[in-house]
Amino acid sequence: MRRKDREMDREFGLKVIDKATYGVLAMVDEGKPYCIPLLIVRDGNTLYFH
Repeated sequence: MRRKDREMDREFGLKVIDKATYGVLAMVDEGKPYCIPLLIVRDGNTLYFH
């Protein structure tokens, strides 16, 4: 984390995942960006992506 004053804790991250209806995985392939929508399910400390 570059700015420690903006860093959030693990619980904050889990709350965001629990409230989100979907996520987006963004990547670059040979200089071309693309995004893949994902459904995220959390079971305890395990994340499942579909």
